[in-house]
Amino acid sequence: MKDFVDNLDPVNADAEAADGFVWRLKGDSGDATDVSVFGDEWLIINMTVWRDTDTLTACMYQGRHREMLARRRVGVPPRP
Repeated sequence: MKDFVDNLDPVNADAEAADGFVWRLKGDSGDATDVSVFGDEWLIINMTVWRDTDTLTACMYQGRHREMLARRRVGVPPRP
């Protein structure tokens, strides 16, 4: 989880610069990690709005975001 949190700023910056990006939820800290969700301090959210699904998909599966998706599976056994 630390790797994910440590990379939020650069991934979010890439998203904000991407074609089709419209808006991202931000709290007082400039990101959404300080937005309380269901009263659970361990739960963080990241919410964005995109022009359409094609631009969202392009951002998700290219560049740094794609790298982060690939890294989340390293060392994690497949689910049955």
